[in-house]
Amino acid sequence: MQSCKVSNIAASDNGTPLDGEKEHASSQESNPKSTDMTHETQEKLNKALATLENCHRRMDQLGEIFNERKSREAREDIMRESLRRWFILVRTMVLVPKSIEQAKSSQPLKDGSLSPPMDQVVTEATKLGIRHLPDVSLTINAFGCMAWSLRALHVLSRKPKIEEVRSLVSQSEGAFFKLPETKCVRMLQSPLSRATLWQAKVVKALKPIPGEKKPYEVSVLSGLLGGARDIPYTMPEESQLWSTIEDEGNRHCLCGGPSDGRFMISCDKCEVWYHGDCVDFKAQGDAQSNWICPLCTGALTLK
Repeated sequence: MQSCKVSNIAASDNGTPLDGEKEHASSQESNPKSTDMTHETQEKLNKALATLENCHRRMDQLGEIFNERKSREAREDIMRESLRRWFILVRTMVLVPKSIEQAKSSQPLKDGSLSPPMDQVVTEATKLGIRHLPDVSLTINAFGCMAWSLRALHVLSRKPKIEEVRSLVSQSEGAFFKLPETKCVRMLQSPLSRATLWQAKVVKALKPIPGEKKPYEVSVLSGLLGGARDIPYTMPEESQLWSTIEDEGNRHCLCGGPSDGRFMISCDKCEVWYHGDCVDFKAQGDAQSNWICPLCTGALTLK
């Protein structure tokens, strides 16, 4: 009996767990419920901390907005009299003019620029030092949007020239004003991109080649002309293609280019046609009744 007790104590002293400790460890391993509760509590705590952090961040943002608005109102209070005078000027000169003549003169110009009365109130805002204030900036921006919109209505009331559309899109991207909605500009840009690619193809197809006698491929030019039907803009290359096709794709002049609608003059000696700008004739009015080309006069020799 004594030896049995000693062996049990020895086993305990050597680090082997006693029966009670084994039962406690096995009870923890056999009870995963408490472990799951610990993880669940930790997750809830993490979510609560994240929510609290978001609340602090939002409070900081609201504080910045409040301070900025308070500072702006303080600046506006200082300039209250200047603001009052300026908005009276806007009302009398632009918004509610006294006569029909003043109403007409206050309308934006057809090229999309501001009317003289609008320019005057913008200049006055700069002189008074209030142009940077939000309400003043919004009013001036509205002038620019109004001018651009009226020009767009005028340009798009018919089939527009591609140069007009390019100018309209470029003007909308300027620094003077910012449109509140850019969908209308994107609707112009999509066919404009197609038109630009089409123009590049035409320029390549009608490229002059000095000394070349072989005519242009009329079938290729006709195909390009058909592609212009899908573009809602008027392009100068269309008439160039028409003229070249009607001339059966023939090449002329020193440059070896087409009869593309530009002014041309014929040599009375060799009867070769030349572009006016290639032989220093800038307009039809410069033409002479008896004209001899540089090749026939010996002024120019082909290599």
